[in-house]
Amino acid sequence: MTLLLFLQKGQEELQQDKGPVRDAELAMIAILADRCRFEAQTGHAELALGLYQAALEFSLFAPLVQLTESNKRRLFEAFWDSKARRVGEEGALGWAAWLEREEENFQVAQAQQARLAEEHPGNEMSFLWIFVGVLQEHLRLIASV
Repeated sequence: MTLLLFLQKGQEELQQDKGPVRDAELAMIAILADRCRFEAQTGHAELALGLYQAALEFSLFAPLVQLTESNKRRLFEAFWDSKARRVGEEGALGWAAWLEREEENFQVAQAQQARLAEEHPGNEMSFLWIFVGVLQEHLRLIASV
């Protein structure tokens, strides 16, 4: 099934569904589309694309964890500011997968710091700086993704 047929089928199903929730959803999509169209027509095509990407990432690729709305926005902001590849870009992981990878990398860095502290007791300040260095390198690598 081609993408066009898939979207057409989805649109037909949406039109068959009646009710205030459907109307509200369609209105929100129309507002987003109008805003993106406006940005593109005024020479801000990159912003228009970013708005679509952000809406898709936030709505479809959110981590499956219970968060308050403000914490969810903070996590999303960290993802967005990381310059990780986003939906529609080659090699994109999606927000949830990016967050999982970040958590795994942080746990590895913590385990490495704990191992170094066990191997050399009494040098906690030195290992704190090593840990900071590991985290900085990790953040630098993430930013280059």
